[in-house]
Amino acid sequence: MVSSPKADNPSRLTWLARNWVFILTAIPVIRILTLSSIDGDFSGMQNAARIMWLPTFFLEIFVFFVAVLNGLKLGQAIGRLPNLLKIILGLWLLTLTIATVQAGTFTDHAIRGAIFWIVHLLFFASVAHLFTKAGPMTYNTDLFLVLIPLAAAVSGLSIGVFVYFIGLDSEFNWVEHLPGFAHIRHTGYIFAPAIAISIAQLAVKSGKMNRLHYTLLAVNTALVLWLGSRGPVFGLLAGFAICTLVFPEFRIWKFIKTVITATGVGAILSIVVPAPKTGAFGALQRFWNGQVDPTAFSSGRTDFWLESITLIGERPLFGYGSHTYQLISNTANGFSKHPHQSLLQFVFDWGLIGGGLFLGLLGIMIFKAYFNNSSPIHIKITSAMVVSTLICFSLIDGIYFYAYTIALSILFVLWPIAVNQDNAGRAQQNN
Repeated sequence: MVSSPKADNPSRLTWLARNWVFILTAIPVIRILTLSSIDGDFSGMQNAARIMWLPTFFLEIFVFFVAVLNGLKLGQAIGRLPNLLKIILGLWLLTLTIATVQAGTFTDHAIRGAIFWIVHLLFFASVAHLFTKAGPMTYNTDLFLVLIPLAAAVSGLSIGVFVYFIGLDSEFNWVEHLPGFAHIRHTGYIFAPAIAISIAQLAVKSGKMNRLHYTLLAVNTALVLWLGSRGPVFGLLAGFAICTLVFPEFRIWKFIKTVITATGVGAILSIVVPAPKTGAFGALQRFWNGQVDPTAFSSGRTDFWLESITLIGERPLFGYGSHTYQLISNTANGFSKHPHQSLLQFVFDWGLIGGGLFLGLLGIMIFKAYFNNSSPIHIKITSAMVVSTLICFSLIDGIYFYAYTIALSILFVLWPIAVNQDNAGRAQQNN
């Protein structure tokens, strides 16, 4: 007997509410499959998708519709917020509007940027609602936390196969035409959270899961260093240091030795595996060259930062509007879409007022996630390692310009908050 669509819809919607996150884990592989070209010739849509990380952006929109079909009502969701959050959120939206309107010649880019951030905000509301509706990560959490580093490893190995297929001595544009990524450095955006998850799981898991994450940690460390990204190294070291200060589990010698061994194996592999001489492969070699030549150490970031501070001083209150940086900055030269530093990015886009309000919202979420929270310690550790890594990474790169890292940050910040609220709700029902 075939059941009617009306009877099937509720179960399908519930299934989507609980399992959409598995699509997020597959984003790196989806990028490789859909945004690659043997000869480096991409269509306009492919270029846009590679540059703006549109697969994740489209996923955010999809999740919003899933949440709406599962009962999300924005008015009610905003009404349940504490008064302080309502005020800050309302003022930030007002500032976003002002910054967009006064963008002048670049209003069209500012409108696009505002739309992107509104979608991120709707995604935030959607994840919060779906966690409440379906329960925070009611699916197989262990599987979810394995799939993120596994997808990164598959993507990295696929890029490695592509490089050897083209040939190490080829004149191929490795920097801008790798499979799935508009720039070779963007590969670090998938490896940083993947490695952070494996490190956190080594601190809280044992047995087969421990061995699996050990292997993934070694493989992903080798891949990210071989591809030349140095930003993830800074983010991971800073995130590890923060978690070591906060969580005793990170101060156990057996765990520290395990992490050192796995990352050490990965680091050695990244050096001994041959790579093209062009395209800035080899992060450890780039670190060494930076020591020899200090001007090469920051890859020009200090120029971006100093100019951004000057530009902010010229329009300090409401900024220039989102997605306008590459058009206004002389250092960007029409290419770099952000100042490679999240704090400067937020203030440049929305001014001291809008940037301050946004950071205030972020600060409140972090307080709720890690300080005013009684969620299980393994959830706090995993979430804190991922979020602290990404936030610290953002201090030297523009990872919060792109949808993938924003979506992961939203998911992992909300996870401990949702579990805490879920536990509190059950305790209240029992009483």
